[in-house]
Amino acid sequence: MLFAVNEFVSADQLSYTYVTDIHDARHLLAALSQEEVVALDTETYWDAKAARSRVSLVQLATRGDVLIVLDALAVDLDVVRELVESPSVLMAAHNAIFDETMLIGEGLKPVSFVDTLRLARSALRLPSYSLQAVAAHLLRVVLDKNLQKSNWRRRPLTKDQLRYAALDAHIILHVFDELRRVLEEQGRWAPALASATLRRKDDAKKRSRRERSPQTPAAPLTDEEKNFRS
Repeated sequence: MLFAVNEFVSADQLSYTYVTDIHDARHLLAALSQEEVVALDTETYWDAKAARSRVSLVQLATRGDVLIVLDALAVDLDVVRELVESPSVLMAAHNAIFDETMLIGEGLKPVSFVDTLRLARSALRLPSYSLQAVAAHLLRVVLDKNLQKSNWRRRPLTKDQLRYAALDAHIILHVFDELRRVLEEQGRWAPALASATLRRKDDAKKRSRRERSPQTPAAPLTDEEKNFRS
């Protein structure tokens, strides 16, 4: 069942679970493997010693009203391995290549990530395809992105930071379902989904041309979009 636009809730109304315990994480994540689609987002910080960005939070949202904000500084991210490496669960993320790259950097091997940015480019004609712009167009909501570049390494995180993080995952799931509705009405859902689904390079090499289903080529990302974070 798809969400209706009027089921969207604001940050102040949002109910989410902030997880800092490995046992709680395992319990909450266990049921997610049965979902058709799970929205995923990450918040990151710059690790000067490692000279690279690291994951601070992983946010997960489902159609069953499960909304999890997982603290990656308190809980080993191996706890999400089964979910993000499952070929049977679509992981919806906006500018999914960013989140996929961050999770790969943490030792995970993401599978079946669907990029809502690419879906939006297939379904809509907008001057920008940021999550903020797409959400405004589809959901008629205004996202405040002021906290995007806040200090995600600092602990404790503020309530505003946690609400911001949770809301992004919540919105991504609504955006995914709205884009699916639009593309199904256009009769283009299957090829658009195939084009927006990220494929691991080793998997792509194994698939012969005969085995590949026809896909609508994705338009190349603009310089602006290459820098998008959700």
